Amino acid sequence: MRAADVDRNALRGSRKYAAGSGNSAIVGANWYPGDEWKGDIARMMMYMYLRYPTQCLPKNVGTGAAVTTDTNMIQLFLQWNAEDPVSQYEDNRNTYLGNASNFYGQGNRNPFIDNPYLATRIWGGPAAQNRWPTVLGNKNFEYESSIAIFPNPTTDNVVTINSSIPWNEIVITNLNGQVTNRISKPQFINDQIQISGLNKGFYFITLNNDEATVTKKLIVNSR
Repeated sequence: MRAADVDRNALRGSRKYAAGSGNSAIVGANWYPGDEWKGDIARMMMYMYLRYPTQCLPKNVGTGAAVTTDTNMIQLFLQWNAEDPVSQYEDNRNTYLGNASNFYGQGNRNPFIDNPYLATRIWGGPAAQNRWPTVLGNKNFEYESSIAIFPNPTTDNVVTINSSIPWNEIVITNLNGQVTNRISKPQFINDQIQISGLNKGFYFITLNNDEATVTKKLIVNSR
């Protein structure tokens, strides 16, 4: 939840988000949130989609063409995420809510505020702001094509990582940024390693060696 102007919020109603320019306004039968807020909206929708993948589909709240690799995501949100970088307001709110010790804190951070470039890595589209350049730098693209993660999504709490490149470490983090698995000097057999015991949720799998760090997404669904 975010603070909102009651009259402005009522004017929008349940209209879907759509492309526009300038201040927030009705666009045809839809709604443009304004140049200052469109990136905020995109990053909130991305978080909600990953946190609640069946209840909060981007295509149900926004208009425009779908992403080829994920027809639930729309290109408009990727565009907004790139065009409107993270503001200090977003950073402050993300830090406050991420601390469960705060009165209204939930202990949840939005990873797309921490680094909008994660959306680019997951869904493609225009390159968004990369706030972790040493982690998600250009060198990593040379290694990314060597990695395959399957099945993805997985429904049996087990995933296989295939790579012909040696890695120093594999780290799996959940959507809240908590490390759930850490494997030092992973032993690949026939270029594969299997990881089991994963709970339902969305994860980032990060592989690193002395030359690069590559992060992939993983979705674990229940049977």
